[in-house]
Amino acid sequence: RRAPLAALVGGLALAGGCSSADVAVTAPSTAKCAVAVEPTLSTAPAGGAHGVLRVSTTRDCTWQATSAVAWIELTGSRSGQGSGEVGYRVAPN
Repeated sequence: RRAPLAALVGGLALAGGCSSADVAVTAPSTAKCAVAVEPTLSTAPAGGAHGVLRVSTTRDCTWQATSAVAWIELTGSRSGQGSGEVGYRVAPN
């Protein structure tokens, strides 16, 4: 079994932020731009794995996913606004 796929949440960095059509000086609350990722995986088989992570947030929030390790490749879209999905591929060990 491969090292933790906290690489899919530790090795996968997910940055979120908020945008607004309003021209206001006050920033949105943290709760407004909370980002959740499912499923949470902790290991992958030695033969590798692939799948989709679902990113859940409000429609005003933007997010970007990056892999912090070479053995996890992100496929498809790596950023979005509102909820979305990020594909991933874990290399064989």
